[in-house]
Parts: sequence; C-alpha cells; structure tokens
Amino acid sequence: MNNAKLGALTGANNFFVKKLLAVDDPTSNYLVYRPFAYESDEDNWLLDVELYAGEPFRADLVSM
Repeated sequence: MNNAKLGALTGANNFFVKKLLAVDDPTSNYLVYRPFAYESDEDNWLLDVELYAGEPFRADLVSM
C-alpha cells in the first residue's frame, strides 16, 4: 500500500476517525493503529470498516 496515512485510535476519537474514513477522505489509504481491544463488537465503531478491509494485521508474538 503506497502513501498510506497513519491514524491512531485513542478510545476518545472513534467518531472522528469513523467520519474521516467514511465521509471526509474515503479514497485515501489509511493504516489505523488500535493499541487496545474492545470488550464487545458493539463497542467497535470501525467494525464495518475492519470487516470490509479484510484480514487485520497483528504484530503480537502469537500472530507472528
């Protein structure tokens, strides 16, 4: 993926990131960093984007 823009979820900026990806800049490539897990799928504002994008990249010891 060339020229990807980096975004980071903090837990307080979920709406901003969702709006950025879906409305403000839907044609750019983004790498979204999420350093935490959600307790349930209902809490994940970007679940639809994650499911559409395909398999998520994980860099933990077990995944590597």
